Amino acid sequence: MRKHVQAVYSPYRELLTSLHVLNKPQHHLDRLEWANRTRQSLSAEMLNTLSFFGNVTDDWMFIMDCEQAFGFENRYVEDSIEQWNHIDCEAFTSFILGTRHKLDHAHLNPEEREILRRPKKISENVLSLSS
Repeated sequence: MRKHVQAVYSPYRELLTSLHVLNKPQHHLDRLEWANRTRQSLSAEMLNTLSFFGNVTDDWMFIMDCEQAFGFENRYVEDSIEQWNHIDCEAFTSFILGTRHKLDHAHLNPEEREILRRPKKISENVLSLSS
């Protein structure tokens, strides 16, 4: 049996992985010092945004699925962030909420319902993390 392994460096995936580590630093002991130092340098607003999206994206894991769908592999981070400005609301909610975006609103938490109510405003909040 032949196996094919492909190693791809993706700056965009590195960004999302960093957001994941910043959101749950206690799960990444090798990066704990970096995460704590970085978290101290962030504003309260940025920490709240980081936490909000961590809570609704399975700690930034759902949002990683968009990398392949949008062809973000090997893109610069800035190009990937710009791509988020051009996706429609349905794609945005799908990537942010994963499979939960199709659930009845009664089964969603308040943050998830807010994303479905105001996807454009919420997408602007995601993009605010890059500034």
